[in-house]
Amino acid sequence: MQEYSFKVLSAIRGHIKDYKNFPLPVIIVDTNFKICFCNNMAEREKFSAIFSAVIQEVDKGEMLGQITKKGCVTFFDIIPLSGMRASVLPVRDEVFEVIAFVFVFMGSDAVPSAAVIQHSGRNAATLSNSTIKAMERIFSVMDTFSAKAELMDNAWINAGYNYIGLYAYKAMRSTHNIAVYTSLQNGDTKIPNTAVDVFTLLRGWEKSLALMADEVGVPLRFFIDDEPEEPNASKKAVYANINIEKFGIVLANILHNALYFTRVGNEVTVTAQSSVEEGTCVITVSDKGIGISEEILPQIFRPYTAGTPGETMGIGLSLCKLYIDILGGDIEVTSVEGKGTDVTVRLPIAKFSSMMPFSDYRRDDTMISSRFSPLCIGIADAAVSPHRES
Repeated sequence: MQEYSFKVLSAIRGHIKDYKNFPLPVIIVDTNFKICFCNNMAEREKFSAIFSAVIQEVDKGEMLGQITKKGCVTFFDIIPLSGMRASVLPVRDEVFEVIAFVFVFMGSDAVPSAAVIQHSGRNAATLSNSTIKAMERIFSVMDTFSAKAELMDNAWINAGYNYIGLYAYKAMRSTHNIAVYTSLQNGDTKIPNTAVDVFTLLRGWEKSLALMADEVGVPLRFFIDDEPEEPNASKKAVYANINIEKFGIVLANILHNALYFTRVGNEVTVTAQSSVEEGTCVITVSDKGIGISEEILPQIFRPYTAGTPGETMGIGLSLCKLYIDILGGDIEVTSVEGKGTDVTVRLPIAKFSSMMPFSDYRRDDTMISSRFSPLCIGIADAAVSPHRES
C-alpha cells in the first residue's frame, strides 16, 4: 500500500505544482477515488465534501471506458444529473496505466449554489421533521386504540397494530436518513464534533440496543475491549472526535442491516477495540445473515444501491461512508453470500486536549430515551424482515 501511494504521489507531483494556484477548483484522486490533493480554490470553496458525496455515484469502469475512448471526459458523460461541470483527466504511470484522475471544475456553476444547497438541506430536514410529527400523531391514536383491552384480545387486531407501528418506523427511518444524507452531501461539514470515549458511549447504549434487538427477534451481543490491563485500574478508554448523534445514526444503520438480514437462530455481535499501531478505534458489526453477492458488494456504498434490491432504500451505508469520510476514518464491508457480513469502522484516535467532560455523554440518553429517539427509529423496523422466517 505504501509503495502504491508513493507511486501515485510521484506521478501527480507535477500536477500538484501546476494546479496549486490554478484559478479553477482542482481535485486529484487515486483510482479508488480517495482525494490526494485539493488546490487552493477547491479548499476555499469546500469542494471536497460535495465531491466525496457525488463521486460515490460514479461507475469506475464506465469512467475508465470513456477515458480510453475519448482521452478526457466530463461529469456529464458519466453522471448527467450530477449538477457538476468538471473535466476529468487521467494520470498515467510509465507503463501508461491510469493511476489517478484530475478533476477540473469548470465555471462558477460547477456545483450547486450555496442557496440551492441550503434550500435542498432545509427541504430534507422539513420532510424528516414533518414525517416524524405525523407518525407521533399516528402512534398517539394507536395508543388510545390499544388501551381498549377488550379489542387487544383479538390476535388479528394485535398483529395489525404491531405491523402498522413497524411500517411507521420504516417511513420515519427512510426520511430521517434522506435528511441526514442530504445535509452531509450538500457540504454540511460544520458538525460539532467532540472527543468522546467510544468504549463508554457503547457501554451506555449496550443494554438498550440489546433490548431493541430482542424485540426485533435477534440476539445482540457486545464485546468491548475496555478491561484494565492491571488489577484495580480504571477501564480502558479510547477517544475519537465524533458527533454523538451522527455516530449513533451510523451505528443504527449498520445494526439495522445486520438485524434485518440475519436469519433465525443466529446473533449479531458488536466488537470494539483500539489499534495502537494504526492509531484507530475499530468497531465491527458482524452477522450470519444472507450475505451480499459479489456483483453488488463493490457498489455497496453507492447511493440507492441495496444489497437485496427492492427490500431497502439503499442509502444507509452511503450515509455511513459519507460521515466516516468526513471524520477522516474508514469503513469497510466484507461479505460472503449465504454466510454473513462484517462491517468495520475505523475512527482516528483523538487528542486529549478537546475531551468532552465524562458526565456529559454518560448521562445523555437522548439517543435511546424514547420510541422516537434516533437509535430506536433506526432499528425498530428490522422486525419486518422476511429473512427471519428462513
